[in-house]
This record gives sequence, structure tokens and C-alpha cells, in this order.
Amino acid sequence: MKHGFIKIAAATPRIKVGDPEYNADRIIDLSRRAQAAGVRILALPELCLTGATCGDLFRSSDFLVRTRRCVERIVRSLPEGIVVIFGAPVRSGGSVFNAAIISRGPAGGNGAEIAACVVKNDPGNRWFSHAGGTMPGERQKEAFFAERSVPLLGGPAEFSFGFGSDFSFAVEIGDDLFSVKSGAASCAARGATLVVNLSAIPAYSGMNPGILESAVSKSLMLKCAYLVASAGEGESTTDYVYTAQNVIAENGEILACANMDEDALLVSEIDAEMIAYRRASDPAFRRSSDGESGGVAEISISGISSGETALTRRFSKNPFLPEDERRRSVECEKILTLQALALKKRIEHTGVRRVVLGLSGGLDSTLALLVAARAFDMLARDRSGILCITMPCFGTSGTTRGNAVSLAGELGCELREINISDSVNRHFQDIGHDESVHNAAYENSQARERTQILMDVANDEGGFVVGTGDLSELALGWATYNGDHMSNYSVNASVPKTVIRSVVREYAKKTEDAALSETLFSILDTPVSPELLPGAQNTEEILGSYELHDFFIYHFVMNGAGPSKLYRIARRTFSGEFSDAEILSALNVFFRRFISQQFKRNCMPDGPKVTEVSLSPRGGWVMPSDASPALFIAELEQLAVEAAEAGN
Repeated sequence: MKHGFIKIAAATPRIKVGDPEYNADRIIDLSRRAQAAGVRILALPELCLTGATCGDLFRSSDFLVRTRRCVERIVRSLPEGIVVIFGAPVRSGGSVFNAAIISRGPAGGNGAEIAACVVKNDPGNRWFSHAGGTMPGERQKEAFFAERSVPLLGGPAEFSFGFGSDFSFAVEIGDDLFSVKSGAASCAARGATLVVNLSAIPAYSGMNPGILESAVSKSLMLKCAYLVASAGEGESTTDYVYTAQNVIAENGEILACANMDEDALLVSEIDAEMIAYRRASDPAFRRSSDGESGGVAEISISGISSGETALTRRFSKNPFLPEDERRRSVECEKILTLQALALKKRIEHTGVRRVVLGLSGGLDSTLALLVAARAFDMLARDRSGILCITMPCFGTSGTTRGNAVSLAGELGCELREINISDSVNRHFQDIGHDESVHNAAYENSQARERTQILMDVANDEGGFVVGTGDLSELALGWATYNGDHMSNYSVNASVPKTVIRSVVREYAKKTEDAALSETLFSILDTPVSPELLPGAQNTEEILGSYELHDFFIYHFVMNGAGPSKLYRIARRTFSGEFSDAEILSALNVFFRRFISQQFKRNCMPDGPKVTEVSLSPRGGWVMPSDASPALFIAELEQLAVEAAEAGN
């Protein structure tokens, strides 16, 4: 379970209704295939050992005896080190229960065993009994398999592997998937990482909510993973149709899903470490320290390996945006609208007549201007109230200057050009700096001169300065302190560079203004550069790709991934696009700068949170300015050693 990943699977065996011997063979085969694939938990559908559509066969004593013997044979035949959860009717004390059998193959010198049977509390038909819970002092219900007693659990139960991890799981049956008050849901709310649902829910048109939608929404609501194994075509179609809709969802995202695919394994890896990290800041998921179970049965299953899990799951290259093109377009429009609404509110609250914006012709200031234009449209104000100032100096290129001029004109904003070369040279004379020395003072003097002009013009015009810096720059501290780092309101503060690129591209594709579209595409084609030195200056050649850095930002801030985990998932995600050396180099830059540059974020201006990540110390990332990066750097150095050894 290195880095918190654990491989799980759902499968729908091609069964014969009323033939537990045949079905047991299918279950055993699937269990062995799952174990060979490295699966630790395999879920199979509700009542899959017999078929959920057996009807009055569930009342037959002979049929139930045959079924019990098949359960015992399945457990004896399980491969080593895997938990298999399958549905079967279980008789106990004259009653028959719809149960999920939680079984484990041989492990640690011990034979296979059944850990427990979780019973469906509301069977909804005449064949099965209500389980009821086990109250304090009440006799524990039990069943017997191979002359061994197994608890029948009618209340919530949480299963763990007992190797000190944060991982545990709960099991529910059927329609509990659609209930927020199921026992398994209460376990997830209490801390269980995974909910396993064994389902025999028929499919029909207009079903709302469906299995997929419910699994995804509950995984998001409960900050957990959801595994659903559904009955399929082998079930009787006398009255219903079953389509084997199997799902693996995690925190609102679909990791894998399949429909009408019997005898196939649906496999993915859930990230227990990420789930624990996301829950850590939510009081609803903090277990009480008094050791009380809160009415939840806690069962440890020993012998399941905690070793490294081979990854098969995909990670989005841009986790801030949906991969689907249509959904991504909608999300880009939403981001722009939210930014504009935030700026509109700030303009209304302050009562300013104008806003002032430094327009460089680069991506960040382009989006800030599009936001300002949208905000002025919402206010029914003329866009000439937006004052754009372009301030060329030593490194300004003709391309960016031309794009700035064109953009302001096409959006109907006022543009002023103030060449700051003379002012900066005079400043060099005042402080005794040799202008031929292109050090930090040489670069930062330009940024601070631009900020001074923007602030003073805003005072003169009765307005305020709209900041252009983005989330990626804030994370890396790629801004001049009290230069472009500062503004009165920073509309891009929670928007990373890759998302800015996507929002601008979507705007360029949709606008009916051909000239504006052409300018925006020209800006998109221009390499990102601070343009503070004479000649070409490419930011990504200095820092590494923003595509990598934005990936790191998301998974570090949102999911708590450390250097080795980031390296592992980045290598998988960007294979063929970036070399291992490029990823390691970018990781070094990211951690060194992210930790050391916190002092800039601790005094950052106001700005709206419009994506999942905020680095604002007022409601986002909180960290002392003098935090040490030593732990992260040591891990990166070890990664570099391992990579070098692997290369040899």
C-alpha cells in the first residue's frame, strides 16, 4: 500500500439462476484472476452465489444447504492474500438473511476464513428476514460454516487490515446505495475509506438516480471511495433486466466503470492516503479519542499485504479542469464568470470610477483584462473605464507590446503607454547600481517601477489596481515582492497558468470578433516570459513546465502528496512527454520555491477563490514563512540517487 494506493476490483460472474455449484466455480475463478492482478479487495454482486431472482427457492432447505456448502468450498479455494466479498443467502436460527460474505484467502500461515456476514436490514420481500442491530447486552446473531461460528452483522461494521494504515472499509447491500443513512454510509462518515456495495438492482429507463450517479455523488459527499458490483445478464429476466453496472468512484471522480460486461474484472487503485488527507481538516471525519465505537462493529482482517501496488489508474494532466472537451469549455466559462462577479462586487463596494491594469501582452494580464471587461459589462458601464497601461522597458518584445495595444483597442478600453526605461536608469543612478549587471536588482527595479506607476495612476484616477498574477506564480514565488506581487484586488489569485491558458483559448474560440480572436491566439502562441532582461527570456526554461508545476500544486495542496508520490504519479501521467530527469528537476524547483516563498503569500492581496486551490493565508494554505524544506529536499535527493542507480 505504498503511497496509500490499494488495488480493488468489481466483477459480475456469468451465473446460472438456482445453480450455486456452477456459480461457485465462477466466483473462485474470478477470485484467482483478481489475486493474480494484484487485487486486495474483490466485490461480487448481491446474492451472486445463487442468483438474486431465485424467488421461493430461497425457502427450500435443500437449496440453502447446497448453498452453504458452496460458500464453504469458495472460502477453501480462495487464493492467498485477497479479501473476496460476495452475496449469498444465509440461514441462521430458522431465519434466512440476504448477506454479504466477507471472506479472506490464506494469509500469514493461517487458513482461509470468513470474517463476518453483513446482513441487508431491509430485504423488501417475503424470503428474507430483517437482521436488526446488535444492541449492548443483546445476543450476537451468528451463522455456522464448516462448524465455525461467523457473526451476522445487522448494524454498521467497519473492517480494517490491521497493519497500521488509515485504510478501512464498510459493506452495504442493494438499495443502501441510494440512502445517506445506511450503516456503511455512517461508517464512511466516521472514517471508513471505502464503501463496498453488492447490488442486484434492475435497470430500466428513467431510473433516477442511477447506480453510477449515486456512487459518484456519495463518494464526493462522504469523501471516500465507492465500489459497486452489480448483478448482470445471468439473472432471470422474467420481470426485470440486469446490466452489470460496476463502478469504482473516488471523491466524486469515476476511476472505472463498466456495463453489461460479465466475467470481466473492473480494476483500479484507490488512494487511501489522499482520502485521509482531505478528511483531516474536516471535523466531521475526526474520530473520537475516547475509544468508543459509536455502535459500529470493528473487525480486523489480518494477513493482507501492505506492499507496493502497481498502478493502472490514470491521472489527469490538468486536474484543475475536466478532461471532456464540452465540460472543460463550460468550466472555463464558469471560472471567467466567477472572477468577473468577484471584481464587480469589489468595484461596487469601493465605489471607484475606474480600474487600472498593467497590460503586458502576456497570458495573465490578458485574462485579467477579459475579467475586467466582463465585470464592466455586468455593471452596464462603458469599458473605457478600464485603464490599461503598458510599460515597455529593457526586455519588452515587439510581439507582446503589439498584442497589448491590439487587445486594449479590440475590447474598447483606454490604453496608455509609459516607457519606463529612463525612470529605471535614473533609479539605478540613485542607488548606485551598474546597469550592465543584470542581477535581481536589475530585474526587480522594473517590476517595482511598474507597480508604483499603476498605484499612483489609480490614486490619480479614483480607481484601484487589478492584479494579474496567477496561482502558479504565487506557488513558486515567481513575482517581485512589492512589485507585480502587489495590487488592490488579484482576480487570478486562484487560477493556475494552465487554466488561464484554457480560459483564454475558449474565449478566443467563441468570440465573434475575428480581430480579437486573432490577437488572443497570438498571445497564446507567445512563450511565457517576464521580459525583464534584454533578449529572449523563457520562464519555463528556468522553472520547468507549468504543466508539471500545476500538477504538483494540485496534488500537494489538495491531496497531500509528497515528493516520491508526486514523482511516481507524474512519471505515469507524463510518460513520453517529460523525462524522469525533467520531472525530478521540476520537483526540486517546486519544493524549494514553494516552501521558501511563503512570505510573499502571507501578505498577498485579496483575490477570489474560483478553483479548488487557494494559497491565501486568510482561507487557503497556511504556513509560516520560516518553514524548513529539509524533509522534502532529503526525499528528493534520495529519489535522485534511486533514479541514477536505475539508470545504471
